[in-house]
Amino acid sequence: NDVSREYRYLSALRGSAGRERHIVMLTDGVPVLGDPQVRRERALARELGVKVHTVFLGLGECPEVLDEISRETEGAGFVGRPGPDGRLSVRERPMGARRRRGGGER
Repeated sequence: NDVSREYRYLSALRGSAGRERHIVMLTDGVPVLGDPQVRRERALARELGVKVHTVFLGLGECPEVLDEISRETEGAGFVGRPGPDGRLSVRERPMGARRRRGGGER
């Protein structure tokens, strides 16, 4: 899939020390191929020190896996929604703001 291909390109950068690496992941949150949790790609990003910034584009609720990816890789999370004028409005998602299922506030 496309995400795996992008991460493979990054693996070629293993020897480039001293530079920060970033990926901006745009998604509607609907997995169509492979592992919806992208476990292998997340592990590779951590191993390579790549910060993954996730951008959810849609009307529904942002999938929790996007927050996990951003948090694990020290990236940022964003959400984009259409405004009343039809233009896209993008804002940063607060990381860690979600409550655990069935656990109440902590």
